[in-house]
This record gives sequence, structure tokens and C-alpha cells, in this order.
Amino acid sequence: MVGIFYFSHMKLTDEQYKQIADDLLCGMVVIVEKSNGNVDSYPAGIGDHLMFDEENPYQDIIDKVENNWQDYIEISPMQSSESFNIMERFADSLDEGELKKEAFQALQRRRPFRNFKDLVEYSDHREKWFEFQLQEHIEYAKRHFVEDVED
Repeated sequence: MVGIFYFSHMKLTDEQYKQIADDLLCGMVVIVEKSNGNVDSYPAGIGDHLMFDEENPYQDIIDKVENNWQDYIEISPMQSSESFNIMERFADSLDEGELKKEAFQALQRRRPFRNFKDLVEYSDHREKWFEFQLQEHIEYAKRHFVEDVED
């Protein structure tokens, strides 16, 4: 059974939440049109990476949202502190053992994101990490909708 979540006049499916989470994980800003639930996205900080004469391929989306901001819910990628908390929760969810110990040590050293990624990337828990991270981003997206609709 596919879950459907209702917010104001909008309904989103589990598959739409997964799409939103995937886009957020790729560093995209996600926008959802309140009236119909259409989902679109563009790279966060795209303007910082363009040459002065280069045209922004996402400008139409950005302009549409800026000119009618009240018609959209915008979700930016997580702050690094939130991403760090996800890594901690994942490490905490691991069974007692060497990997759990190494994961917490990786998070305490300099460059915790790189250390954690390198550790998990080459472990038997790689797929478990990706699924955990995806579920956390789905919950993050759902929280943003609830907050936006209640405002």
C-alpha cells in the first residue's frame, strides 16, 4: 500500500518523498508547488559556480519560485550539523563491535565527514548506511512540509 500524505490542498506519495530525499542527498534545493504537489529542484548555490557571462540553466525555476514564493514549499539541503547527527545516529544503531567503535572514532577526528564516508564505504554496512540516510532525509522532508503548512 502506498502512503499518501495530505498537506493543505497538496498530497504527496511515498515515491515523491523518496524523490525529494534523493534530490536533497544530491545537494539540490527542492521546491514543491502547494496547489498540485509538483516537485522540481535545482542545485544549491548554482549561482556561485557560473562564469559571469554564463546563463543559469535553472533560472526559470528560480524566477518562478521567487516571483510566487507563497505558492511553493522550498526545502534546502541539510545543514552539516544535521548531517553529522545522522551519522551519529547510524553509528549508534550498529551492533556493538569494531565498526561501531571505529565509526564513533571517525566522527571525533578531524574531517569527520570524510573519515565516516571512507569507513562506511568499504564496510559490509554500506547499503544499510544508504538506506538509513535516505530514510532520515525522507523524515526531514516530511518535517518541512508539516512546518510550512502549519505556518
